[in-house]
Amino acid sequence: MMKSFNSAAPRGLVFALLCFGLTGCFTPHKTTHLNNGYEEVAHKSRTLPSMDEPPPVRISFQYMSPKGKLTRIWPSLYGVGEIIHDDLAIFVGDQNYLDGGEAMVRPHLFAVKAPELPVDITHEVLAHWAKITGKNSARAYELFNSVTLETNNVGLVLHLEFANQDYLMEDKNWPDKSAFQLTWTRVSEIMADVKAHGTLKEDPLWHTPFIGEKL
Repeated sequence: MMKSFNSAAPRGLVFALLCFGLTGCFTPHKTTHLNNGYEEVAHKSRTLPSMDEPPPVRISFQYMSPKGKLTRIWPSLYGVGEIIHDDLAIFVGDQNYLDGGEAMVRPHLFAVKAPELPVDITHEVLAHWAKITGKNSARAYELFNSVTLETNNVGLVLHLEFANQDYLMEDKNWPDKSAFQLTWTRVSEIMADVKAHGTLKEDPLWHTPFIGEKL
């Protein structure tokens, strides 16, 4: 004999379970229009909601041309605000990589003039910072932890954060945080240099193409 479903069960939960199983409606997208055709898209997780915490949200970055053509730029932003200057956008994206066969993720700094491919300028920017501060560029990349962005009337301001390295002996004067500035002309030069000497790559998880340095 088939038992009837308990009518006292929350109808919202019943609908949620049916919706999740039949229609996948646990993945609504919310688009936020930025400047000059650039957009953020919020993607909710496909996992069932928890009573303790809301489902995680992934933010992707894309471009909509004046003629309505969509270009998907990067599938997962690191969570800091993008900077848009005319047709140029600077953003921090989750970059996946393999370390001994294990999938890892870390933030990388990108520049893009959509609908062109994004350009990974992380190494070049850190090398520029290392040059003006007298630090080692390879160590700068090794210790790089995150970056937040802002603008002023001169150009782009980058607030770098580095991993705590108290256990390291090489440079006890290495900063935890450091801010420096690039003019928009310098940003364009860095971007052009990576494009000229770099290579086509793709994120190993998302398979998103981009231009990065030859390492």
